[in-house]
Amino acid sequence: MMHNHNTLILAAGRSQFLRPDGSQISKYEYNVSEKTFIERITSTYRSGNTYLALSRADMSIKLKDIENISVGDTKGALASALIALRECDLDLPIFITPGDALISKKHYDDFCLESLQSNEDISLIVFDSQNPKYSYVRMLNKKLVEVCEKKVISSKATAGIFYFKSGHLFMECAEWAIMNNFKTNGLFFLAPAMNYAVLKGLNPILFQIDEENYYRFSSNDEAAESERRYKNESQ
Repeated sequence: MMHNHNTLILAAGRSQFLRPDGSQISKYEYNVSEKTFIERITSTYRSGNTYLALSRADMSIKLKDIENISVGDTKGALASALIALRECDLDLPIFITPGDALISKKHYDDFCLESLQSNEDISLIVFDSQNPKYSYVRMLNKKLVEVCEKKVISSKATAGIFYFKSGHLFMECAEWAIMNNFKTNGLFFLAPAMNYAVLKGLNPILFQIDEENYYRFSSNDEAAESERRYKNESQ
C-alpha cells in the first residue's frame, strides 16, 4: 500500500496481564496464532509510515520498518496520540489504531483502501453491539449526531480504528476534546474527540464489520477468548 500516509498504533497502555495463579505476563509477549501479540498487532496495522506509541518501560520493543515513540504515562489514548503526533507529518492522512485489539488484516486493508480513495474527512470501523464497554456513534439521516464512551447510544460500537484526512484535523479534534475535558473514568478516549466533527458538520464513513471479527486483549480472560476465536477464524 502506498506510503503517503501515516499510521499510529497506540500501545502505551497497561502492558501486563494478571494470570489466574497471580503471576504476570507481558501482553505483548502473549501468543496469538503463533506470533506474539505485538507482532500480530503491528503486522496487521502496518501501513504507510508506521509509528508505535509506547510507554517508556516498553521502548525496548524493536520491530522492522516501525518507529517507536515514547509517550510516557498519559491520561488516556487520546493524550498519547496527541503527544505522538510530534513525529508525524501533519499534512498527511493518518490512521490511528489500538494496541489492545485486533481485526483481520483483510478487513483492515479494505478499510485503509476505501478511506484513502474517498473524499471524506473521517472514517472509522464499527460493529453492532449493545455492550457498554465500547464507545458508540449515533447517526441520524446519515449525519453524525453524537459520540459517547462507555455508553450505548446506538447499535454502532467503534473498534477504535480511525482515519483522518490529515494529522491537522485529528489534532484539532484531540485538542478540542482535551480543552473541554471530555474524560471518561478520568481518562481521555479517542472516540469522544469526534464530537468536534459534529460541530464542524463532518460526517464519517462507517466501515462495518461483525462483532465476532473484533478481538480485544485488555485482560488475560479476554485475551484467551479472543486468541481462541482469532485462531479459529484464521484457519
